[in-house]
Amino acid sequence: MASVETDDNKALLLYLIAIESILNYSEKASLYVPVTVSLADSVAFLLGKNKKSRMQYAKHIFDLYGLRSAIVHGSKRQTITDLDLHTALSISHQIIRKILAEEPYKSFASKKELANFLLKEKKYEMGETTDDRSK
Repeated sequence: MASVETDDNKALLLYLIAIESILNYSEKASLYVPVTVSLADSVAFLLGKNKKSRMQYAKHIFDLYGLRSAIVHGSKRQTITDLDLHTALSISHQIIRKILAEEPYKSFASKKELANFLLKEKKYEMGETTDDRSK
């Protein structure tokens, strides 16, 4: 729907809703981790291949969610650039392709399994665990 939407504000919101609906999982809402931070981490660890690319994906999510907040909570229309739309489209498509076509992601039966896997990846990267990531 977002790719045929003629209103750029709505299109951006639709891309972000797609990303959030796929990756946003929490058994209990956390008072300590904002949704944007959690989502940026999930995108970064799902799509990023190294620390630098993960940081770039996280920055994109923060930037896009800044626009999202301005659209949703602001009183005037935001100027959405072609680059903003392309970034949101690209990230949403990369997520969908990865989850549908690549292991181990395509084998996960639920968002909970995906969220737990990404959390384990993050903890491994941060040195919080020495567990073998192949488990």
